[in-house]
Amino acid sequence: EDKKSVFVQNIGPDATEDDVRGIFIGIGGLTAARVVRDKHGTSKGFAYADFASHEDVDKALQRDGTVVQGRKVEVSKSRPLHAHHQQAGIDAKTLYVSGLAPTVTRETVRELFSQSGQVEDVRMMRDRDGRLRGFCYVQFADGNGQPPAPLPVPVTVTGNKWNTPTT
Repeated sequence: EDKKSVFVQNIGPDATEDDVRGIFIGIGGLTAARVVRDKHGTSKGFAYADFASHEDVDKALQRDGTVVQGRKVEVSKSRPLHAHHQQAGIDAKTLYVSGLAPTVTRETVRELFSQSGQVEDVRMMRDRDGRLRGFCYVQFADGNGQPPAPLPVPVTVTGNKWNTPTT
């Protein structure tokens, strides 16, 4: 699939499509912006933006960390939705990480898992109030049908640091 969309998360409950478009001012080729809403019309905290070219998507990814309505948004590549039983190809490149403290940063997770392979993206899952939900997805650049290499020892991640136990 030739997807040219980005996923924008940590937007506020009152965010509009215009707010999402505002993140990408100056990038040509924005074709659509969609805020995902609940049944009451309140933003669920994330949105999608579609672009005309992959080059525009690359430029949009550089807007990660933009502040919208006082919140630092996260911009990452959009991934197609698949039924759970169809995710075998995605799972070879994507690692689910749980048990994260609310203070863990995206950069810390990226640094830690870079030991296992080239990290393409880290998607920290947040609730609609912007709080970390305790899990994330780490996508590696090249799965080659194999899971990422395991970390050499158990690791504890807190805030912007990771520690390995001493023996």
